[in-house]
Amino acid sequence: PGGVVGTSQIVNVTVNPNAAISLTSATGTDAQSHTAGTAITNITYTVTGSGSGAGVTGLPSGVTGSFSAGAFTISGTPSATGTFNYTVTTTGTCYQASATGSITVTAAPTPTMTSTGTATICSGDTVSISLTASVASTFTWIASNNINTTGESTSTQSTSTLNDQLSNTTGTVQTVTYTITPTSAPGGVVGTAQVVNVTVNPNAVCKINCFAHFSSVYDTIQNTFTITIDSSTSAFAKSYYWYFGDGSSSTQATPRHRYSEDTVYNVCLKITTSNDSCSYCHLIGKNYLGNIFRTSGFTIRVINQNLQTGESTILTNENSFIVFPNPTNGVFNLQTNKVENMQIKIYNVFAECIYQNSNTSSNFQIDLSSQPNGVYFIQINSEQGISIKKIVLQK
Repeated sequence: PGGVVGTSQIVNVTVNPNAAISLTSATGTDAQSHTAGTAITNITYTVTGSGSGAGVTGLPSGVTGSFSAGAFTISGTPSATGTFNYTVTTTGTCYQASATGSITVTAAPTPTMTSTGTATICSGDTVSISLTASVASTFTWIASNNINTTGESTSTQSTSTLNDQLSNTTGTVQTVTYTITPTSAPGGVVGTAQVVNVTVNPNAVCKINCFAHFSSVYDTIQNTFTITIDSSTSAFAKSYYWYFGDGSSSTQATPRHRYSEDTVYNVCLKITTSNDSCSYCHLIGKNYLGNIFRTSGFTIRVINQNLQTGESTILTNENSFIVFPNPTNGVFNLQTNKVENMQIKIYNVFAECIYQNSNTSSNFQIDLSSQPNGVYFIQINSEQGISIKKIVLQK
């Protein structure tokens, strides 16, 4: 009572805003689908208002969330499979906000090996197999120890190429067995191991008769010599070395070369096979009578002989020959116009000599009926040079 008015008081009421949250990473990042083992695209939310932090629930294993400087980021690599519906909720004063999204994770596929399971090499050669699988993968591989071979990797290797130099220490065929295991990447799913058997032939089986030869034909219109590598040469050559007779050379199999001076050149070819090397030289610019036939600034080009042509005429016609019937069922006739100091050899496609004879008759029979069907090369050597023809055995 008394009605006396006192001193007034000022009261300040602070009204804080509610927390807010919004997706600031690319549209659709809050609804992702991935294969297990594949990192998700980062999902970013911006927290504003009274929100001072955020937390998340419902994420798959391997995926986490973190808050920094007003932004909440979800990242990681999921390892569990399924559909994961997550909720991000802000923290702070007043009313909090939340945002939802989903991450669907499917199982990574199981890789299956698709590269070859066999290989055959000669002793001392390198086996090289590019490893492939049905899905992107990494590989481990290891060889079982073979006491009759050397060079195999008996400790685990982790490369995408199976690569070993193997030597056969016996006179019989040996097998080196490898086990290759694929692992999907990404995903980390281990696939079924593959067994690869590598046959290592001894040198006796692999021996190749080295034969270097080529013929030449002059084109008067193009002023060009076309040098044709004989099929028996190109079939087994591992490397080529050409010497053009003017100081120039090439290691290409089929080079092209232009001469600056109008003269005769001795062109030589050296080849290497898997276990040998041999050479052949031939004068370019003269015919077999010794006549020069070309104009200045001429060119040579080299081609490989097509095996389907059936024959290669080399040097002169003096030791040419014919064979009939061709194809043959085994027995065929060989007819030649020169018999002095002549040797006949027949090779299979592996360059193995399966017949030889010193001919003393201009017309005689040869029997190949004991040989398997296939293509064979008849080679006649004489003082005039070498002639080769192809014959097909079809029983």
